[in-house]
Amino acid sequence: MNKDIEIPQTTVAEWRSLIADKSGCDEQTIDDVLERHGVEVNSIVPRRKTILLRSVRLSGVKSGLKDQHQADLPDRPFDYTWKDLDRGLWIITSDKNSKGKSSVLNTFKAAIKGKFPGSMKPDVWNWLSMLRVEFSVDGVLHRVTSKKGDGKGDENIAFLASLERQESGEWLILSTKQDPDAFEEVMSDFFMQELGFEKFRAFQKRTEGFKHHGWPSMGSALFLTGASDALFGEETADGLAMRLLQLFIGLPWISTYTELQASLKKVEADTARIGEATKAPRTKLLTRIAQLETERTSAIADKKALPDRDLALIEKKAADEEIAAALEEKVRCERELIELRGQILEAKSASAEAKNLLQQVKDEVGAGHLFRSLRPKSCPSCDAAVRVNEAATEQHHCSLCGQEPVVPDDDSAERIAALKREVTGSASALSSLEQIRATKESALTSAKARLHAAEERQRKASDILRADDRGHEVATRLVGLDARIQELQEQLPEEPKLVASTDARVLKSAFEVTKECFEGMQTSMLRHFSERLYSIAAALGVENLQSVEVKLNKIGIRQGNTETTFTKLNEGEKLRFRTAAALAAIETAKWTGVGRHPGFVVLDSPAAQEMSEDDFASLLANLTSVLEANPDMQIIVGAVMRPKIQDVPCRGMEYAKGDDHLF
Repeated sequence: MNKDIEIPQTTVAEWRSLIADKSGCDEQTIDDVLERHGVEVNSIVPRRKTILLRSVRLSGVKSGLKDQHQADLPDRPFDYTWKDLDRGLWIITSDKNSKGKSSVLNTFKAAIKGKFPGSMKPDVWNWLSMLRVEFSVDGVLHRVTSKKGDGKGDENIAFLASLERQESGEWLILSTKQDPDAFEEVMSDFFMQELGFEKFRAFQKRTEGFKHHGWPSMGSALFLTGASDALFGEETADGLAMRLLQLFIGLPWISTYTELQASLKKVEADTARIGEATKAPRTKLLTRIAQLETERTSAIADKKALPDRDLALIEKKAADEEIAAALEEKVRCERELIELRGQILEAKSASAEAKNLLQQVKDEVGAGHLFRSLRPKSCPSCDAAVRVNEAATEQHHCSLCGQEPVVPDDDSAERIAALKREVTGSASALSSLEQIRATKESALTSAKARLHAAEERQRKASDILRADDRGHEVATRLVGLDARIQELQEQLPEEPKLVASTDARVLKSAFEVTKECFEGMQTSMLRHFSERLYSIAAALGVENLQSVEVKLNKIGIRQGNTETTFTKLNEGEKLRFRTAAALAAIETAKWTGVGRHPGFVVLDSPAAQEMSEDDFASLLANLTSVLEANPDMQIIVGAVMRPKIQDVPCRGMEYAKGDDHLF
């Protein structure tokens, strides 16, 4: 026993006293509650016993055989025995698959669990007429014998199984059964008593009932076949894998703790169901009120969706007034625009006249300047040469035409300036009129838009006023719904308060006290188990493994800088972990000194799950290491022959070479 492990020293009497303090109930009440719920108190871990397989014998007739060309072969009797098995490592192997390894191992499993045919293939079970498995429990030799017909096509095969113990060199029959289920119960009772295990229950919420677990679940933990989602054993429901681990590594109080947990869950479920039953009348009224509230919400929505007739009447009156105002504005704008168009025409005419007069004056002044600037050399009338000196006369007549020269007026510049001012003024007046017209046209457009919008408002309001009035109907419905809801609310009983029963209080207190009894020891055990699980799993080839932490409700694994769980591993990794867990459980049980593991493990075809030859060699090396630390153990491995198997220091090997069969 490891000195670092502190075994809980709480006695049953102290345990009852702690429950009484916690629950406030007297010890007689506590005993009555525990008895009523079938909770048995067990605080002592029984002495560990070992199981060793000693021999197996299979006899019968193989039938339905064919050769490599699918030709029928004659029936072949067989009588196979593997005997003298003892402690240590034993290997059963063959060069090829389907040569009988798994059948031999499944025979062991069927006999130990008492479950026939169990995992044996139907054809192999059909061939058998007799099988016998000898095993010892703490050195006392026992044997299971099963006999039946050879099964040549007969579907009603007779069955007879017996359990015997060797006493003073003689075989004492402990039980004989002709029913396979009855014999399974015999083996279950036998091993539970011999190994000191207790059956336990798990409450299943779906069925609101208990599921009982006994030797079939516990015995499965001794046989490893392939990958599974259960780290330990074969089942994942009801937290069974962890419960089995707790039992096998030697936790005290664990069966009591499990029974209390299941009973407490059952009481809580029953109490909740009763509470629901008392709530039924209130629930019915609440359901009806909720339905009426839904109808009320719908009625309110209908009311909101209906048009407001009073508002429509106000809207129509406002629209009428707006139409009148917009129409008046429209008429006024149109009248003013007609007047403006006349004024614009007059302004355009005056502007054009001023421009023409200005141009005319400019032309006259320009022509005078032109002719006065001329200097003719001859007369345009007679072509006579002009003599300037002769042309000049005292009467100042023109030498050409003989007329007195016309002296131009001096006010031409003032006239032109005045005409320009007139042109500018007429243009400015025209521009102002055009701007006024644009403003009036914009006002007319706005008046037309107002008129159109008002007419549309008037139309919509008139449509509402002409439609049927449903508002009264909806309002009446709302009044009725409000009255009905108020009536039901007045009838609504008070919500029942769920009061914890005495049974629930006692069971909960007992559950908490029991957990405290082994919690410290469990922490130490699981820490050691986690360390060994990590080391062995890494040695068996689980790559990039960084840490493993096993807790009551979870297996934390860190792999490749990523947090994961056991169920997320691939099939090969799961098998490595399951194998590592079986070995770690044996080592932890040995480390604590109080473990119940019987020191017997069967591994069937571990290399089939993506295990390289080096990983398989590492597995065998770890098995050897575990056996060195636990010399009273027995490990049996079934595998296809590999070169490194022959180098393993095992106690014995069954080997079917080439095409040979084991039987």
